[in-house]
Amino acid sequence: MGTSGGISLTSNSQMLIAGTIIAICIIAGLVSLIIFVRMAKKNTMDTIKRRLHGKEILYQDSSAVYFGKRSLNKRQIRGNGILILCRNELIFRRIFPGMEISIPLWQVKSIETTTRFLGKTFFKPLLKIDYQT
Repeated sequence: MGTSGGISLTSNSQMLIAGTIIAICIIAGLVSLIIFVRMAKKNTMDTIKRRLHGKEILYQDSSAVYFGKRSLNKRQIRGNGILILCRNELIFRRIFPGMEISIPLWQVKSIETTTRFLGKTFFKPLLKIDYQT
């Protein structure tokens, strides 16, 4: 009888190869996600800069987190975004999915810090802004 040629891999070798492939896929996915988020953040910032062209920016936080509006229900999408304070308005623009809230400062009733809003908690102080519409 004839013999067949080829390489026989042991189960340890197969598991090592499979583990390596999975690790490479996870790393590639994470790198892609990081690149996507950075590009989305840059695009969001470019949009805001175009919108605010000529206005003085007093404060900017590109790591702000949106928790929702009390006037809407509790089922809102939380999301990262950019918070900008200008002389006459406060603007938050969520990165994904895109959304912008602009609050004229004359509509602001109160500002406070909290760690909880709409049943959601955060382990850093949250800025809660009450305003009239």
